[in-house]
Amino acid sequence: QAIEFINHLEEKQLMSTSIERIKNLFKSIFNIAIKWQITDHNPINNVIVPKGAKKEVEVFSEEEIHKLLEVLEREPERTQVLIKLALSTGMRKGELLGLQWEDIDFDEGTINIANSLKYVYGTGFVLDSTKTKKSRVITIDSNTITLLKEYKRIQLKQRLVLGDMWKGTQYNFIFTNLHGAPVRLNEPNRLFKNILQKNNLKISKFHALRHTHATFLLLKGVNVKVIQTRLGHTNINMTLNTYAHVLREMDFEAIQHFEALFKQA
Repeated sequence: QAIEFINHLEEKQLMSTSIERIKNLFKSIFNIAIKWQITDHNPINNVIVPKGAKKEVEVFSEEEIHKLLEVLEREPERTQVLIKLALSTGMRKGELLGLQWEDIDFDEGTINIANSLKYVYGTGFVLDSTKTKKSRVITIDSNTITLLKEYKRIQLKQRLVLGDMWKGTQYNFIFTNLHGAPVRLNEPNRLFKNILQKNNLKISKFHALRHTHATFLLLKGVNVKVIQTRLGHTNINMTLNTYAHVLREMDFEAIQHFEALFKQA
């Protein structure tokens, strides 16, 4: 019956990642049943969850980026910094929320990305390593540095005003709520969707900023190895596979140079 249930989920076109989690739950239950000698085998071991079709990544066009940056000027400083930093660095949401001021080298113009904020049930917010378990250092532009400096000044002023009401943790987080506590992991999604909706912009997930960062750099001719490093991908194949549609577009543009060359011959 468990196998039939999983097949039913596939028919209902539930995401493969969700089906995989349900399969693992059933697998654990059957393993306990074997341990208690209720059954002598685990039928889930032979169940294979097909991988879902790879979705096209969501990105903003250069025109949409300009519009987004324009409307951001009317948003609170924290919101501006969060979204602009996501766009200019390609950092993952957890990495952004796990950033501390000590991770920013204002003199060198770099960010050390070593941690990711996670929420553990029963424990609360914790700092974990990045998705790939590796840290990376990336360069940031002068405008982003200026923005961060100004936001740091605003945050320090806010801390002084609140005094004992500031609920900061042992971490010196860049992004906090109004009382200094860590930002909830669904907050960037909510903020971003709200901005897009009220300004009649294309509705996309917060993660689209990461894809936009990589796509923009690719289209501007930045070496894919550099983009891999900035994104924190474990290998270059992951970058190439994720942005294959952009590379196809660039391949079409590349052949236009030969077409122009042969016309001149």
